[in-house]
Amino acid sequence: RIYIMDDGDLFPYLHSTPVVPEWPLFARQDLDRIVAEEISAALTNLEYHVVVGRAVHECLDAARSAAERNFCETAPSTHFLKDARCDTTRELAELAYQAGLAGRHSGFRPARSHFELRTIVQDIGFV
Repeated sequence: RIYIMDDGDLFPYLHSTPVVPEWPLFARQDLDRIVAEEISAALTNLEYHVVVGRAVHECLDAARSAAERNFCETAPSTHFLKDARCDTTRELAELAYQAGLAGRHSGFRPARSHFELRTIVQDIGFV
């Protein structure tokens, strides 16, 4: 159910950040399964790249000299996150960080149950 508060807010609890709905993603039946799995993996791994991107920006914000800024711009991903994924490039970390800011998201997770998702989507009138 979607609750609409007296002030027009769609979330019934006190909150300090904007409320953004979680939307399920589905692959079309004609989409190649390998492509769908690659997209799912990329979305699931996105939050790891965001963490590195955020740490790089924090490093740059804290830099007080050209040498410190240069270090932030050239240090390997593992400096910012010990267990950084081996495929986290600086470009990917920056892209993920910017996408997270623009989309106001913190990550992606697969649905626990597609039945539960379908029920929710039906209840709110999208299916």
